[in-house]
Amino acid sequence: MEPQLLVYRDAEAAVEALAHAVVGTLAGAVARRGEARLALSGGSTPKALHRRLATGEFAAQVPWNKVDIVFGDERCVPPADPHSNFRMARETLLDHLPVPPRRVLAVDGTLPPEVAAARYSEAVSTLPLDLVLLGLGDDGHTASLFPGGTGFSPSDPVAVAALAPAHPRHRVSLSLATLRGARSLLFLVLGRPKVDALRAVLAQYALAEGPSTLPAARVRPPGGQVAIYADAEAMDGI
Repeated sequence: MEPQLLVYRDAEAAVEALAHAVVGTLAGAVARRGEARLALSGGSTPKALHRRLATGEFAAQVPWNKVDIVFGDERCVPPADPHSNFRMARETLLDHLPVPPRRVLAVDGTLPPEVAAARYSEAVSTLPLDLVLLGLGDDGHTASLFPGGTGFSPSDPVAVAALAPAHPRHRVSLSLATLRGARSLLFLVLGRPKVDALRAVLAQYALAEGPSTLPAARVRPPGGQVAIYADAEAMDGI
């Protein structure tokens, strides 16, 4: 199964389209089941999306008090650390939406990675994910699933301890099995530096499951959908 590839003229247009998809998916899940589960991505790319979702135009479309928030991955740092994905999400999104604190399930980055992953697995284990937001690393990683790293076994728990090639190295990530169990996975890929990685991922998506080696190309939910929201720069020459 190949992902749906949606290309927009610039980053702003890609973010705008993704924001519409996010609120539509979450509002639909709440309408059907009375609640929704959203997994956020980390790093710097989601900041613009978060700020757009927090505006009145989008915030009003979702009953955020009925949305559980989890994290696709987290750096093993205190929550106030500048590298913390939780801190980034809190400052750009969560502080601006009426999400009850009890519905925000954050990784305890102060614990040893294996302990933090085990506790996060317990906290998230009963939550089927309606929507997972993902990014794409230059090496083809997504969440904190890195080429040659951990988290790819079907028997893995919900979350695993991971080791990144860059600081901060110790991470906790949702496992590949968890991501593949989501109903919808949406990638946001922006900028010319992502061209090579996106080209490689799209090439591997076109192959059978076995030959895929890049983590972002292995995220193929059997019962869900995958879409890539990219700007024209990220598609340059592809």
